[in-house]
Parts: sequence; C-alpha cells; structure tokens
Amino acid sequence: MIEPSANPRVSHLILPRPRVVLAKRTFAIVASQFNPSYVQGLVDHAARELQTPMAKVALYRVPGAFEIPIVVRELAQQKSKTKSIAARRPRARRSKSPM
Repeated sequence: MIEPSANPRVSHLILPRPRVVLAKRTFAIVASQFNPSYVQGLVDHAARELQTPMAKVALYRVPGAFEIPIVVRELAQQKSKTKSIAARRPRARRSKSPM
C-alpha cells in the first residue's frame, strides 16, 4: 500500500468551495439564443454557482455566437465592476477523413 505522503501529486481530499466574500458582486452572463437546449443548461448551472446573497446576476441574450464578444466588450468598457461570462454551444469537432 502506498502512503498518501509518498505521492504528493495525488490528493485524497476534496477541496472546499471558495469562501464567500461579503462584498456586492455583479455578474453578467452573455448567452446565445441559438441551440437553446444546450445553452440553457450552461446558463442554469452558471447562475446557480454564482447565486449568493451578495451577488446579482444579469442575463443578456444575443442571437448567436458572433454577437457574444461584442456584448462582452461593451460590458467590459462600462465603468461598473461587472464580471462577464459567455455561454454558447461548443462546436462539434469534425473528424478528419483519411485520404
């Protein structure tokens, strides 16, 4: 049997969740309206993780993935201290066919 201290890269502990900072936070989730079945799951999980008594979560819907960086840039240029999260359906990987 290998002792836990013998292999420092293997951790048997579950890391605690980050502590809640008692400062007001504002988060903006920018999500595509395209492929709502995929994107809504991402939005739901992100919003659930960000929900704290001191956090405000705003959701911005855009038509597709092309508009996400434009809205995120506009939010970043505002003087508020809003943190942005972008959600879109990941691209399907194309398999390379042998020639």
